[in-house]
Amino acid sequence: IDPKQALQPARVKWFDRGKGFGFVNIFGQAEDIFIHMEVLQACGLSELLPGEAICIKTADGPRGRMVWNVQVWDHAVTQQV
Repeated sequence: IDPKQALQPARVKWFDRGKGFGFVNIFGQAEDIFIHMEVLQACGLSELLPGEAICIKTADGPRGRMVWNVQVWDHAVTQQV
């Protein structure tokens, strides 16, 4: 995990709160990236909706790429200004 990694724009492919996980795609890339409910909660979020725009930081996990930081789009955009 690189704390200096830049936030990347992504879109929620699907998220199932009952299962506690989902997948997102970085804009312009087809790769599915795993996101876990614990990451949402650690970042102050409780739900993601399909198609929602977010910003993420990723790392390689034991089963592929995974999100380790997620921010709502509006928060991420205001931090860039």
